[in-house]
Amino acid sequence: EIARLNGKLKEFCVEVVQDLNEEVVRATPYITGNLRGSWYADLNSEPDSASGPPDPGGGAAVARMNLVVADLHLGDVYYAVNGAAYAGFVEYGTSKMAPRAFVRGTIDRADEIAEAAISRVSEG
Repeated sequence: EIARLNGKLKEFCVEVVQDLNEEVVRATPYITGNLRGSWYADLNSEPDSASGPPDPGGGAAVARMNLVVADLHLGDVYYAVNGAAYAGFVEYGTSKMAPRAFVRGTIDRADEIAEAAISRVSEG
């Protein structure tokens, strides 16, 4: 029974992180596509943002991040970073530009995203 519950817990964690990956990439502002496509992830250490070229549409970024999540074990720390040098300026704004809060907006929806994942995992 404990092994089954641990399996469900891992499945839930993977589902939530994959959903968060999708949400944060989709919420990332798109002008040239560089910012949206510059998402990278790793387990237990910050990812090397030079591990692949940016993907203007963001689909490859989500896939790249989700491949990392597939290797997740309970107790791992998941890191997601945007390798674009200007990502922080877009997120938090500047004296000449309003903040876009694409990361904070996604985090604000984390409970809702987790609830949806719980529903999917508990049905399966």
